[in-house]
Amino acid sequence: MRNYFYEIYVWRAYYEDEVIEGGRISAPSKKEAKQKIMDMYGDRFSEFIDCYEVI
Repeated sequence: MRNYFYEIYVWRAYYEDEVIEGGRISAPSKKEAKQKIMDMYGDRFSEFIDCYEVI
């Protein structure tokens, strides 16, 4: 059975110790949220912060 609740994840992308982007992303799981961010930023991504809110 699929979980239809999406969680909001806070994330930051770094490049050489400088924050280049950050924000929130919604996804059904941490793994899928991280994959969306990796697709956007590729090898610049270096940090992922856990879920803090459920909608």
